[in-house]
Amino acid sequence: MRLYVDMIAFYLQKAGGITNVWKELLIRMLRDRMDVILILQSAECHNIYFEQIMSLAPEIIYENGNNIFINRYSSVKCHLEKGSRFLSTYYRISLDRTIFQYVVIHDFTYERYVKGVRRAIHSWQKKRAVKCADSLVCVSENTKKDLLLFCPWVKKEEVCVIYNGAGDLYHPCCNIGRVEELGKYNSIPFLLYVGSRAGYKRFDIAVKAAGSRKYGLVIVGGGALDQKELRMLRQEIGDQYVHISNVSDERLNLIYNKAFALMYPSEYEGFGIPVIEAQRAGCPVIACKGSSISEIMGDKGRLLSACEVSEAERFLSDLENREYREMIIAEGYKNAERFSWDGAYSAYRKLFCGIL
Repeated sequence: MRLYVDMIAFYLQKAGGITNVWKELLIRMLRDRMDVILILQSAECHNIYFEQIMSLAPEIIYENGNNIFINRYSSVKCHLEKGSRFLSTYYRISLDRTIFQYVVIHDFTYERYVKGVRRAIHSWQKKRAVKCADSLVCVSENTKKDLLLFCPWVKKEEVCVIYNGAGDLYHPCCNIGRVEELGKYNSIPFLLYVGSRAGYKRFDIAVKAAGSRKYGLVIVGGGALDQKELRMLRQEIGDQYVHISNVSDERLNLIYNKAFALMYPSEYEGFGIPVIEAQRAGCPVIACKGSSISEIMGDKGRLLSACEVSEAERFLSDLENREYREMIIAEGYKNAERFSWDGAYSAYRKLFCGIL
């Protein structure tokens, strides 16, 4: 049965995050020649994964209008075949009740950490999508728990949990040459920070821990550094950092391989893909206990009991012991085996075929 996929998230996000999830799933759907039609916007798309997906797409349709802000929050306007299925990459719906609608929920960050109009609008849209859904998917048990908290009318037995994965390109590398993006950190030990630097992500812990233990800091993605972040970096580590944007999976794998550890002190995650990427690449992870991280990362005893600099410093000190570091890396490999995009895709395909 035909599946329409609304591509709106790719017009809202340039790289990483949710579009990384959909990139991995859509590539597999299209390579397997599933009956998929992509719904595009008339506006230009700057997402780094977009062309890769388009090169595989057999059929596309365009939605009327090129105002992404308006289309982001409105229902899908283009005509869908009666009795078909619909999947939005970001909480949009079809008003045609003959259409079977899937909704995938990644997290409840807005509900927990954003205030004012932005939160109100986002929560309205998400709840509307949940109410219209014929099938609900969460990316972790923790996200499912949040769904039942913020949308109490949902019955837990109606929600399916399908874990995200990490790309096959993440793996240990031997004899890595110079990675151009790293500059001087090709030869200087550094800690790695990947993704958003929103307040709950606790970027400050990564910066202060790097400064106290005399490591450089490599920051990947998350948008331009703001003035507050720049002041903190100068105060804590001087010029011992570099910020890199728009990194491919291949290059990020090399960076994971060269890093002393991934700093991921977030207080809340819906899943936490960088944790699995790092573990697959043989990079130790320093993360905080709680939310989905306790569920995803594996051995809870290896997580920081509190999101505090002193805890991160202690763990970094432990990792400087070679035998302990090798043990953590080995445990990470084993844990990461639980998650793959092939496994996630297989579960989604069964869902779309009505098996789950």
